[in-house]
Amino acid sequence: MKVCATCGVGFVAREGWKRVCPTCYRNAKQTELEAARRAADYWRERALGGDARLPEMKEMLPRLIRLCHPDRHGNSEASNAATQFLLTLRDKTK
Repeated sequence: MKVCATCGVGFVAREGWKRVCPTCYRNAKQTELEAARRAADYWRERALGGDARLPEMKEMLPRLIRLCHPDRHGNSEASNAATQFLLTLRDKTK
């Protein structure tokens, strides 16, 4: 039995490395996914809106793809969504 580092509720940890309860873990992942979606929406609006910064964004896309790649983030749903969006955006801006 462990105590969640986030909410302080006791939970059964099947693995010794777990520090947060399943509820807090799901909430954190959901927050991460929402942040990735907000960022994707922001960049989609900027790219498709004919923004004058498009050349700057085209230069930055490879770096962003490397930074958010699922291999670097445990294949999380948020990193998959962000990477897929960036790859689509890269293809549209060529």
